[in-house]
Amino acid sequence: MVSSRSRLAAFRQTPPSFDNAADAGLAWGDVVARHLALLDVHSAIRAAYAADADPIAHFGLPMASQDYGNVSVVRAQRAVFQQWKADVPWARARQVVVAKGGDVAKEDGMYPDLATTPQIAPGSTMDVRFAGPQVQSLLVGPGTPGRLYALQTWWTAAETARLLTSDDLDATWRPFGGGLPVDPACVRNVNLDDATADALYASTCRGLDRWDGSRCAQVSSLATLSVAVAYGKPSALLAVAPGPRSDVVVMRSDDGGQVSHQ
Repeated sequence: MVSSRSRLAAFRQTPPSFDNAADAGLAWGDVVARHLALLDVHSAIRAAYAADADPIAHFGLPMASQDYGNVSVVRAQRAVFQQWKADVPWARARQVVVAKGGDVAKEDGMYPDLATTPQIAPGSTMDVRFAGPQVQSLLVGPGTPGRLYALQTWWTAAETARLLTSDDLDATWRPFGGGLPVDPACVRNVNLDDATADALYASTCRGLDRWDGSRCAQVSSLATLSVAVAYGKPSALLAVAPGPRSDVVVMRSDDGGQVSHQ
């Protein structure tokens, strides 16, 4: 059985805590100074930690640090600080990201599912929008290794999006060379034809667009939210589209999107 420490190191790039036996017998101020010294080689992470009004209460003391090549990591008692060295879907190069310890523990199965399943408050009309980048879609293209596609969305003054690709299994990411076919605020989702390399579909507010590896063309003027392609039958499409009464409907096309019906 793989230990929790091994899983965190292998899949979350989170190092195990260092041996802290040296804390025994020290005054509290000396304990704090000893642990804060772990931040000395990570100036950006140190700045992010110190920027909090009460970092020890919120994050806990730093417990370990490690360089994983593409990311520098400092593990604290209640959070994990990551400084990425190149653009990835969830952060830009040199950006410091804070992973909450509770989220990491939940991912590792330390809490029962029922205790960590969010519930929508009855009658709630709250509109929650994230200011930071969110990975809306993550796709794996055919082939070995398959190209990865990640659609990021986030809110600044308005909603925006960008599409990134990786050809080295998540080691590095770059903007998709084909660009987006519409204004980023108009992009709703991206989907793949799993049987065809580089056949990428973009669902937008103006319709459905398709890349074939060299160019992008609109295949339907029907505004869509998402699309699925029958394996080996690119003319057979199923699309989720806005309905006439603020609902959604499933549309079908047997000619690649030219004509659609419910």
